[in-house]
Amino acid sequence: MYPQTGAFSQPPASKWEQEAGTCPSSSSCVASESCVCLPGSQCSEGCLQQQDAAGIYSTEAFSLEESSCAYQECGSTSGQTQWRGDFPEQTGRLELLQMIRCQMDVEQEVHPPRQFLDPHRQAAAAGSSDFLTPGMRMIVASWMVEVAEEFRLQQETLHLATGLLDRFLSSTQDVPRCVLQLLAVACMMLAAKDLEVVQPTVEQFCAVTANHFKRQDLLRMERIVLDVLEFRLSSPSSYTFLHLLAQACSHCVTPSVLSLAMYVCELAVLEYDMHQYPHSTRAGAALLLSQLSLGAAAHLPNVASVVAALGIPVDELAGCMESLLSLQKAAFQHTLAAAAAAAGCGAAAQSCEVGDLLAPLRTKYGHACWCDVSGVPPIAALPPAYVWAAY
Repeated sequence: MYPQTGAFSQPPASKWEQEAGTCPSSSSCVASESCVCLPGSQCSEGCLQQQDAAGIYSTEAFSLEESSCAYQECGSTSGQTQWRGDFPEQTGRLELLQMIRCQMDVEQEVHPPRQFLDPHRQAAAAGSSDFLTPGMRMIVASWMVEVAEEFRLQQETLHLATGLLDRFLSSTQDVPRCVLQLLAVACMMLAAKDLEVVQPTVEQFCAVTANHFKRQDLLRMERIVLDVLEFRLSSPSSYTFLHLLAQACSHCVTPSVLSLAMYVCELAVLEYDMHQYPHSTRAGAALLLSQLSLGAAAHLPNVASVVAALGIPVDELAGCMESLLSLQKAAFQHTLAAAAAAAGCGAAAQSCEVGDLLAPLRTKYGHACWCDVSGVPPIAALPPAYVWAAY
């Protein structure tokens, strides 16, 4: 989404600046095109990036570079975590909390109702055979994870696409199951247009459906989604809140902790019942749960104090953590069953079929670039709710 030269690097100089000798690139303090060093750090090419004093490019500092464990694309040779750009020193925790609260206000406006598939269930009760179920939604959401991996889309794009899907389903009642995949592809295409620098073409999106839908079908569905959502695409997701919380707790959140939190949040994306919790609650609960799962209890008070400052009720936070822990345990059991099936156990192969929908996530987060967090054993139980109230 952002250029690889760092969030605070100088903009490219014009031709006349280069000829006049005033080009900022001629200075030894500006990073080269391939430099991904942190602002204020010495890079491998001997240059030192300088942060823009006026804060012109500060809007790009709100995202993290995908490198190393949680942020590096698989296959990269970099062995060190590269952050997209830390917040300037004058931007403190209070400013970050204000940003999160603003996103929470937006979330209240666009978040789908808790049981948005109930009208479809009522249609089923009335005798209709063409209705949607939570299981169907989970199937298409799991397929969207595979599509995002196929096109190497950003995490934010995947979360936005599933959010558009849920918002559309909550706004309409007569969605035939035969167009659910077409709807999912249209949401993926809209999210990619909104967030990706280079988007897959319409033909490529049609190809992932085995050309079951034509180009005009996809473009027509795209217009329908835009009309239903009134062209309001941007909405905060668990990814949005998780990264803002990670910035607020950057001194105590490791790449492995953040990778596990992102894994748990994506498990929640597949589960329909998790819509009873807002994305902000899910992100805070996932971050606390990952701290516990990886034995980072020493930093738990710092993270818990930041989450508590958002005004999330303790009971709601504890309930969300319990639900996320149940999802993690179920996914871990399916991981063990898949490993047993690969070893040739026939009995395990049958139980592994239940977790086929989780296979894309297991594979994705089983890579070293995500610190292999899908294989992290979940904790046995959570501390009592009053522990969080103490913070």
